[in-house]
Amino acid sequence: MSAASAFGIITFSIIGVCIWMRITGSKLNHPDHPPVVTLSDHDLFERPLESYTRALEQNGPVIAVKRKGLMEIIIAEKFAAQVITDDANFSFEQGTAKILNIQFVQRMSGGMFLKKVDNMINELVTRRLDSLISQISPIFQRKASELENSASPEMPLDLHKYAKDGLAEATLLAVFGRGFISNSNLEIIIQTAEAIAELTGMYQNQSMFARSFPSAWRMATFVKIMLVRILFQFGTTMGLAIWSEMSRVLEHDNLNVVEKEDVSLLVLLVRRYRSRDGALSISSRLWIIALLISAVFASVHQTVTVMVWALFELALRPDSQDLIHKEIISMMGKDASNSKGLGIHPQVIRDANVTDSFIREAMRMKGDTLGLVRRTTKDVPLGGVVIPKGYPVFPIVSLSNRSPTYSGESANEFDGLRWVDNKPAAMSGPGFLTFGLGRWACPGRFLAIAEIKMLIFTFLMNIKVEVVGNSYTVIDKLNVTSVPPKGYLKLRRRD
Repeated sequence: MSAASAFGIITFSIIGVCIWMRITGSKLNHPDHPPVVTLSDHDLFERPLESYTRALEQNGPVIAVKRKGLMEIIIAEKFAAQVITDDANFSFEQGTAKILNIQFVQRMSGGMFLKKVDNMINELVTRRLDSLISQISPIFQRKASELENSASPEMPLDLHKYAKDGLAEATLLAVFGRGFISNSNLEIIIQTAEAIAELTGMYQNQSMFARSFPSAWRMATFVKIMLVRILFQFGTTMGLAIWSEMSRVLEHDNLNVVEKEDVSLLVLLVRRYRSRDGALSISSRLWIIALLISAVFASVHQTVTVMVWALFELALRPDSQDLIHKEIISMMGKDASNSKGLGIHPQVIRDANVTDSFIREAMRMKGDTLGLVRRTTKDVPLGGVVIPKGYPVFPIVSLSNRSPTYSGESANEFDGLRWVDNKPAAMSGPGFLTFGLGRWACPGRFLAIAEIKMLIFTFLMNIKVEVVGNSYTVIDKLNVTSVPPKGYLKLRRRD
């Protein structure tokens, strides 16, 4: 049998299995099971928040909806906090690994990958937040200074690219160290973050093939990303450099060294995983690289997405810009200049209440739908029905975020000052599920909010912005959590 024939047989076999899985799907046919509600593709992908909300109102607080070949459980606001925090019955790790297409990675790590990522961010990033702000804020200042020099209403700014380029450089510095900063590495970091975004299904809704044959898409995407983008493109470039840097750290780093303020995450991980005699096994090196890639994705893709949402909303509201500019001047002084590049004091970032309130409100109102997921570990009774074991369970995030119970009677209105001297943007709660809730709330939210503040502070220091055409385009209405809107900004210098 020729190679071409073998390839053809394998390909048609995979397609056949995927079609069979799509036709049979997951059956919910017991009277105790959640009612199955059919939503059209137009409902799911063009009007998701309205469609899911109407389906819950008409069919009960726990329903089942088939999307991309899989049956998913959708729950109303009143059960959201319970499901998100009850990890014994509703597993974060199983649900997240499944929905992000990383079950293989989770299994290969003995079920520890997501825990290790969470611990890394909590212990090696969040605890060093002040030093990270001092370390990376000069990058935001320099980028803003360069922007000021070229600011013109006739030259629209691609906000997504601006935020991504700046945060990629900040990530290189904080994660890998100053020696890794170069144009080629910046490009590799951005490409790697986008590759992981593709692997984890962030762009799946935009592909007709992915929506029609999700199992085939997942397999093909896994092979393409892991073999081509990660092993070959990243592995043969930055991967080799990281390997060499780990060896250099092992050779020159004192086991009893006192941590420097600007030490990189790479160095901290080498210190954590080396043995008592100072050695670092091959498996530990590979583990470190996997953790570093996860940090790159969280920073360069996820944080940038929130940055873009917040700044677009700010650009639509000149009054809010003026209030935040007044806060900037009051905290940094009229003579503060991005061109000095001396950094922003961490206390300034912590005390920027007006800016913080606006960021929280922008995240609350951006329209998240299926941003959080859990998976049932057993048959679980909920809301008068029984959800069988092994099903993904999604709360509709915006139903909690816009609930009058938590945000008052004006919950559906945008109020940038709503949270001043109240709840900070990084504080999760039953009425603010953007970062999750409980044990598995996003560990990187404190750094993410600090980075968004740095962007806004440096951006608005000497510039006023407005959105070209006075509107932006929501690319993926079902996944506003991870897909930023598209648009351009018009800039002009402040008098």
